[in-house]
Amino acid sequence: MPVMMGSGVFAKAFTLEHALAQKDREGVSVREALDAIGYAGEHGEAHRI
Repeated sequence: MPVMMGSGVFAKAFTLEHALAQKDREGVSVREALDAIGYAGEHGEAHRI
């Protein structure tokens, strides 16, 4: 699983889909884990730095 996924997606080092597809040792994807805790919100526009 890549480290600092949120920062990596924000910096366009990898896609959101790539980050959400990563799985832990039990085979649970990031997308599944976020859905399970109700934290898979809408993706908005990136903020300017």
